[in-house]
Amino acid sequence: MTVHRAVKRFEELRHDCDRPRSGRPASVKTVASRQMIMKRFKRNPRTPVRKMAREAGIKEPTLRRIVEKKIKMKPYKLKKVQKLTEENKAVRFKRRKISLIFVDEGVKINKEVYQRDILEAVVLPWSREHFKNTKWTFQQDSAPAHKAKPTQEWCRAHFPDYITSAEWPPYSPDLNPMDYSIWSILEARVCCRRHQTLESLKQALIEEWDKLSPQDLRSIAENFVKRLRLCVAAKGGHFETA
Repeated sequence: MTVHRAVKRFEELRHDCDRPRSGRPASVKTVASRQMIMKRFKRNPRTPVRKMAREAGIKEPTLRRIVEKKIKMKPYKLKKVQKLTEENKAVRFKRRKISLIFVDEGVKINKEVYQRDILEAVVLPWSREHFKNTKWTFQQDSAPAHKAKPTQEWCRAHFPDYITSAEWPPYSPDLNPMDYSIWSILEARVCCRRHQTLESLKQALIEEWDKLSPQDLRSIAENFVKRLRLCVAAKGGHFETA
């Protein structure tokens, strides 16, 4: 219950005690304490509990018990957050996923191209904006450009945590979220209609990629954990999912 709702309820009842209930009636001292606390909250609902306890000469645990159990209010700590306009919110929502990247035809994805055009140009800036200072884990498959020593060293230097090429099992598309789920979803949605040009296909992929919701991605991530357990149970062999 918020402070304002509690105040409104007490004003409607026109007295300082709680709604009628069974049990021993509150003592005069307890009722007086509640009355005093309510008056202080009405004057300044944002008064810290510790400060009020000090000013009222009441022990902080006692005051908290009265506030939570008797007056039915819950103290909370205000947090400062950045101001967000509707435009800010739209940008933040749009950038919840990294952009779908197309590599020019004929370009070979070697370790240099992968590090420069994918990791440095796209993944690193996106991760800094999205994760800020929180810890996260980077995962990639065992493609040659991914497991190359310079790539592994780059990941170690720039990501808070990552699954090394030694840790990631080879020949495991059934453990890679992109392979076992996302690409299949995109293929099913995009290939249900014909595309006359490569540009039309690219645009359709981008549109369907952007439609993937946070709930979709969360479900896919949870399925990843389930698949790991099934793989362990199968002692590294093939496994079936429901």
